[in-house]
Formats: sequence, structure tokens, C-alpha cells
Amino acid sequence: MIRALALALVTALVAGCGGGSGPVAPAPTTSSRLFVGDTTNAAIGSSSNVNPSPGTYVVERTIVGSNTQLDANLFDFALDAANDRLYVADLRSILVFNNASTATGNVTPSRTVTSLPGPFGGFSGGIFLDTTRNILYAATNFLGATQNVQVFDNAGTASAATASRTITITIRSISDIAVDATRNILYVYGTDGAGFAVVLSFDNASTLTGSVPPTRIISFPDSGGTGPVGIFVDTTNDRLYVPRNDGTIAVFDAASTVTGNVTVTAIPSRTITLPVQTYSVVVVDVPANRLYALDPAGISIIPSASTAGGTPVGLTRATAPNGATFHALAFKP
Repeated sequence: MIRALALALVTALVAGCGGGSGPVAPAPTTSSRLFVGDTTNAAIGSSSNVNPSPGTYVVERTIVGSNTQLDANLFDFALDAANDRLYVADLRSILVFNNASTATGNVTPSRTVTSLPGPFGGFSGGIFLDTTRNILYAATNFLGATQNVQVFDNAGTASAATASRTITITIRSISDIAVDATRNILYVYGTDGAGFAVVLSFDNASTLTGSVPPTRIISFPDSGGTGPVGIFVDTTNDRLYVPRNDGTIAVFDAASTVTGNVTVTAIPSRTITLPVQTYSVVVVDVPANRLYALDPAGISIIPSASTAGGTPVGLTRATAPNGATFHALAFKP
């Protein structure tokens, strides 16, 4: 697997230097800011370039190898930018890599926040770090009519920890979670008992515990939200980005007040059409107003994220290196 990744990275670096030929790029001298999970090679690739050019995505640093404890289940990332820590949910565990912006090679995680026993279920529903309150949220998926979000206080030091609280939610599956730390709202994206996509929002997120009903529900009259997808909440502008499996992103302004069916009372403010019809993980660089939509085959980079709709003007695409499969993404401002 390491050999395959090395070949993939060479391909990426060569392409990044101007097409199919040219010298391999030198070792990076600036810290990484864009992190991408590669499930095929059980690796995390990173780059200092936050606005990749069209062509093959150029990886400058790679965390890979047996010491990393990474596997093919790289479901989600959460980044503590101020402390340069990357949290990685790999189904069974949540691993933490310190000095994430310069980490490379066969490095050992600084700690494991928590692990789950057993062969089924696990941290496949997304993680989110509320850096304001130092709280880590981790969604699990098990067979049944309810799922849960485990909440870890003191996330910056938690190691082999038991959840401080567990939020139990009546939902068939969870695709991803996000928290508006400013308004203290937890968003849960998944499927209801009938298999239709829903976004559930919960006020007073930091103190929730036990079985709780949602404060608001955004319901989709189809199942296009199933599968591994990643939502994003722009807390500065109270805006929610919800990717669908049909290659679109539903954008909701004034997200903290939206409720109801998307065809009646919760009509999206606009819908962004991506160049591929598959699930995506969405992350927005709010100060730069740039949206990243990650799918297994690459990254779509969209300018003017706050107003983009339809087929976005100026969209560029960086494709995954040969032999790589993208899944999780994190951005460091």
C-alpha cells in the first residue's frame, strides 16, 4: 500500500509541475493547510496550497504507515487550527495527530481520544470539534432505529476517554454532523425511518444528554442524502451547506431558523450543481469565500461560495492521484 501511495504522489507532483512531464516538486518549506484522506492507501495527504490548480492534486506531505494506525475507514476529520491538531475518525477510533501542518511519514498519533469495541458500527457518522468550548462530538452508526452522538469534554487532552454525555437520536442512520458554536446548535444529517434524507437541528448542543427530540427538521422528499456525505455550517453567516448524492449542494441561509419540507417551507436559498454526480464532503474557507467539495475522484473548488448557485462560474477541479480514493477533508485557515 505504501508503494502504491508513493507512485500516486509522484504522479501528483509531476502533474502539478505542468502536465505529464517535468521535475518532481521539492520538499515543502511552508506548512500544510489542506488535508485529504485517501482510503485506498490508508493515508492523509496535505498541501500548503489552499487553491489547487486544475489537474492532479499535488500532495506535499503524507502521513502513512503502520505506526499511524490509519486504515481504510477514514470517515472524517476535525481540525484544531489554533493548536495544529488533526482529529481522525477511522470507524473504530478517534486518533489525534499533533503538529498536523508539518507531520509526514510513518508518525504515531499523539493520543487516541476513544475507541469502540466490536466489529459492527462505529464512528462513521462524522466528528466535529467545537474549539470555543473544547468539546468533541462523534456520531456513531449501529443497526437500529436510534443512533447516538458521543460528546467528549476537554477534547484537547482527552485520551482513552469515556464520553461525557451521549445524545440519543431517533434516526435510521447519520451521515454527518456539524455544530454552530456561535448559536450552540447541533446539526445532524442522515436518513429517517422511511429512508428519506433529513437534517435535524438541536439547540443548546453543549449541554444535551440522553434521548432528545430535534428542535427543527429539514426534510427532503427523496433519499438523495443517504451515504457518506459531509455538511458544513458557516457560523459567521448562519448558513448551512448540505450535499446530496445527485451531485448538488443545497444551501440554506438563516439556517438556524429553517424547518419543514424543502419543497414547501424549507426551500433552499440556492442549489449548487457539481461536475460529478456522487456524494461529497463540503468545507468552506469563509474568509476567502471559497468552497471545497470533495468526492472520491477529486476536489471541486468553487469561488464566491456565499452566492454561488446552479453551475458555478469559475469552478476548477483537482483530481485524485492515480490509485487514490478521497474521502475526508479538513482546512486550516
